Amino acid sequence: MDNYVSANLLWFESFNRSYKAQVAAKNETCTEAKTTFEAKYCAWQFEIKQVTASYFSCREVASGLYNATLFSARSNAASRKVQYAAVMQMQCYLKVLLEPDASAKSELGNCQNEEAVNAGMDIHPLPLPPVNEQLLAGLGGGQDAAGGNLDCEAIADEEAAATFPRLEFFFGTALPTSANSTAILDSGTGFGVQSTQGMAFGWNCDGDSNVDYSGGRRGPGRAGGLGLNHFDRWSSCQSSDGSGSAPPVNWELAVPNGTYEVTVYFSFGRYITGSSTCEVEGVNANCEASECVVQRSVAITDGRFTAQYFKAAKGQNCPPGQAVESEDECRLAGDAVGYAYQESRGRHLQGASASASASASTSASASASASPSASASDSAFTSPSASASAFTSPSTSANAFTSPSASASASASASPSASVSASASMEGILLTKTAAHFLTGSSLTGRILAQTAVTLQSTTVTQP
Repeated sequence: MDNYVSANLLWFESFNRSYKAQVAAKNETCTEAKTTFEAKYCAWQFEIKQVTASYFSCREVASGLYNATLFSARSNAASRKVQYAAVMQMQCYLKVLLEPDASAKSELGNCQNEEAVNAGMDIHPLPLPPVNEQLLAGLGGGQDAAGGNLDCEAIADEEAAATFPRLEFFFGTALPTSANSTAILDSGTGFGVQSTQGMAFGWNCDGDSNVDYSGGRRGPGRAGGLGLNHFDRWSSCQSSDGSGSAPPVNWELAVPNGTYEVTVYFSFGRYITGSSTCEVEGVNANCEASECVVQRSVAITDGRFTAQYFKAAKGQNCPPGQAVESEDECRLAGDAVGYAYQESRGRHLQGASASASASASTSASASASASPSASASDSAFTSPSASASAFTSPSTSANAFTSPSASASASASASPSASVSASASMEGILLTKTAAHFLTGSSLTGRILAQTAVTLQSTTVTQP
């Protein structure tokens, strides 16, 4: 009995393996057949749309020519009728001149009242043939029972997503060790087509790409080993109206229009003004004065992905014209004239496991003009910094900054005064346009900006 059971068990296991292998092979065959069918069906549907569009385009052009010709012919006919009537009247006058004197008077009246018969000059246009509905119906309209509700545009979007290259950007002075072999190091210069990559990306001051923010880059020793670049480290982006306000500073990347899944990580430093904001595609990150993660879908309609920083107005914390030597005096001077002031300490993102993230660190510069001993230390004001940075592992330390991220420089002058300029920084961006299966698992934790064609991500791609 045991031998019988063992033999049957072996047969069952063997049969089960072969059955599963056949099922897998059949599924693969069906998948290939389905893919082939969808490709051919959608190609046929595309051809139908092209033929239909060409038909109506040709008809529109022909109708335009027909109407223009008819208008010209009718205008010419009206002019010829007037000319013909004049010729007939002139002929009548010539006959009067040849008549005897007695009858000339009556004949002259006839010439003046006679109407020329010119019905032969009337235009009788032939009507345009109607739209050939039978022809269009015979094409099938791009849908039939075999195709059912097959969405060829969605299929094309997914194919486009699957072929979109993976783009990884860093903003420091060198690529970090965690970067992949195709990572791109942003130079910190203005937006434009970069010759080495053939893509358009870079910085601008409220749309003006004639900028150079390369001086704000820091090495991979900053921002958790990723490096960074400040949003306008030296506050050169100022409004032209003399108001002292600071326009938005942007880092942008040209991408196809569509819906993108993006996670942006912002971490803040100390003494953040309430009016400074970081935005992703025009939406405030609402970080206020603490670290935050923005994870959402963004719809790109202008052909550019934008990470943006709105700096507080110039002198937001230390008002212009106020002589201050310390943080406390700056606070009092600001309160005296109604300027906002807020203090906060930043942290790094903890457990970054989203499919896309952007990080930011803070830095500020201050110049103190008083005596050579005057300096702006760790009390220097900083503003938020943004980045779309990628992490190779899903975790990042959450320790508070143990030393201030603000940097300061001191210069001496005759009168004691100090000013503080705020800045923000960006670390990295990873842009990927993938199919659904590329977005699963933990391998994509960290910084990734993904454009997909999957329902889960609620993303689409607009075909050109």
